[in-house]
Amino acid sequence: MFSYRFIGASVGNCAGIVGCEQAPDCVKSKLQLAKLWQKTVYFEGGERRLSALNALNTFSTELAHATKDVIEQGDKFITIGGDHSCAVGTWSGVHAAAGEFGLIWIDAHMDAHTTESSHSGNLHGMPVAALMGYGDDKMTKILSDNPKLKPENVVLIGIRSFEEPEQAILKSLGVKVFMMEDVHGLGFNYCFNSAINHFKSKEIPFGISFDLDGLDPQYIEALGTPVEDGILLPEVLSSFKEMPKEQLLGVEITEYNPTLDHDDKGGDVIANIIAAITEDNSFLSEDNGEFASLSRLSHLKYVDFC
Repeated sequence: MFSYRFIGASVGNCAGIVGCEQAPDCVKSKLQLAKLWQKTVYFEGGERRLSALNALNTFSTELAHATKDVIEQGDKFITIGGDHSCAVGTWSGVHAAAGEFGLIWIDAHMDAHTTESSHSGNLHGMPVAALMGYGDDKMTKILSDNPKLKPENVVLIGIRSFEEPEQAILKSLGVKVFMMEDVHGLGFNYCFNSAINHFKSKEIPFGISFDLDGLDPQYIEALGTPVEDGILLPEVLSSFKEMPKEQLLGVEITEYNPTLDHDDKGGDVIANIIAAITEDNSFLSEDNGEFASLSRLSHLKYVDFC
C-alpha cells in the first residue's frame, strides 16, 4: 500500500467562471481528509485573466513547494484544484523533486495557449504550453528557468474542444494527442496504457492531470466548461485502479465547481476517482459527509471495486 497526501490548490480566478477555488475545502471537509491533508495553497487577490499573472506566479511557487515536499518525503500526492492553472505549480514542483517525468493530461481542451495566442486571456487555458517552456515567464519559470516537461513526455487524452494556435504548437512539438474520436475507436484504457508504456520504456515516473471536463457531462455537470461526448467514467476508474502505482508520482483533479454541484454528483465522482487511485474504498463510505458512494450513481453503471 502506498502513502498518499492531499494538497489543496484553491484557485478559481484563472478560469472563465469562478467557484473552483471552493473545491479543495469542500472535498477535504466532506470526505473527512484532514488527517491525510498536507496543505492548502490559496490564490490571493481578485485579479482576473492576464492581470492575474503576478498572483498566479506567487500561488504557483507556493504550490510547487508543497508538491515538492510531498515527493521528497517519499509519498504520492493527490491535488484537489482549483481551475487548471494549478497545473503550473503542481508539475513545476514535481520537476524540482523528481527530474524528468511523463504527464498524462486528461481533458476536453488542449490548454496549450500562451498569453499571445489566447483571445480570452484565461490562464487556465495555458498550462500545457507553460510547462513545456512556452508563454509568460511568470508561468514558465516556477522554481527554475528550465522547461518542466519535454514534449515527448506529454500525452493528451480526450481532446474535443480546441483552437488552431493550440493545435499548431502541439503539432510542431510532436506532442502525442488522443482526440476523443481516438478514444472512441481505441478505448480509453488503450490510450492511457500506451502513455504509461511509453514512460516505462524511458524509465521515467509519471503523473496525471485530470480536468473533470474530460468526462462526459452525464457524470458531472459542476464544471465551468463542460463539453459533450466525453470519456466514460467507468473506463477511467478501471484504468486508474489497474495502473502501476510504483511508477506514479501523483494525480491532480481540477475544475470541479461546488457552486454548480446542486446534487453533489460531482463530489461522488471525485470520491470514486480517489478510491480508484488509492484502491481504498473507505473514501466511498456513506459516513463521509454529504458525498455518497456508488449507490447514488448506480444508474451510471460504475465499476465495482469490491
